Amino acid sequence: MLKHAESLLGQPYVWAAYRDTDEGKDCTGLVCNVLNNAKPGYQAKTRYDTKELINSGFLQSNKYDFKQGDILLFKPGPGERVAHAGIVRDIGNNGKTVSMIHSAVVGWGPGISPGVQLNEDIWGEQTPGAYGNYWLNNYIGYVPYEKLLTKKK
Repeated sequence: MLKHAESLLGQPYVWAAYRDTDEGKDCTGLVCNVLNNAKPGYQAKTRYDTKELINSGFLQSNKYDFKQGDILLFKPGPGERVAHAGIVRDIGNNGKTVSMIHSAVVGWGPGISPGVQLNEDIWGEQTPGAYGNYWLNNYIGYVPYEKLLTKKK
């Protein structure tokens, strides 16, 4: 699952894009594309939006209980009407240094470029104030990725 997510690094941000092409992805398009390639014999809904993910009934608020592959959710960024989603890539040995893969639009936050990217230490555990504390201050919760998968028919 994470190897597939990493293979998409560098793709441009393209609103509403999620298919297996090099055209790019938006944040939930990236999440859905990765989920659909996560586990043989399983699939996610074709497309989730952030509102559906937040209201899925699976939202957990703790910022340290998630595992690799789980979906992180954040409040809307500057000038945005919708929330943001990313995928947990790594959790450091201390259990608190988190990196995520996501696709951001231009101007999302400090130190965040557009397109599919990896952001290290999003909570600023190793580098206090990383990303201007944007991820830390706008975190809503996470959804365990397995809750979003169903067995293929």
